[in-house]
Amino acid sequence: MLVLEVVGVLEDGSEPRAAGVPINPRKALSVPLGADWTLRVSVVTPFGSQVQLTSGALVVTVKKKPTDSSAAFFRAATNGVFVFTPADTKNLPPGQYVYDIWYTDTGNKRSPVVPLSPFLLEASATLPT
Repeated sequence: MLVLEVVGVLEDGSEPRAAGVPINPRKALSVPLGADWTLRVSVVTPFGSQVQLTSGALVVTVKKKPTDSSAAFFRAATNGVFVFTPADTKNLPPGQYVYDIWYTDTGNKRSPVVPLSPFLLEASATLPT
């Protein structure tokens, strides 16, 4: 199973930005069409403090184009882990997509932690049946 890792940043106005915290948390992802894969996301503040993901919701959305109003697919995380099955992508055309990841806290404040980033759905030589 393919495992991808991303660090997201919950911008909360913390200054100064800690060393090692991404200034731009965009990260290109690439997965084979019809694959089992996992996306692990850790979220930090600009100060470098780990965000406790059990106190809110983390959602990833994949779209064909940034301007699309509907998602090709999306998933909610459990403790920062998104699990995908072949059914999520097997009926999609391979090619370029975009994704973003948002965090919603317990007060329903929705914040981006990974802004729109490239997502490549690769053609696969053998697709599961």
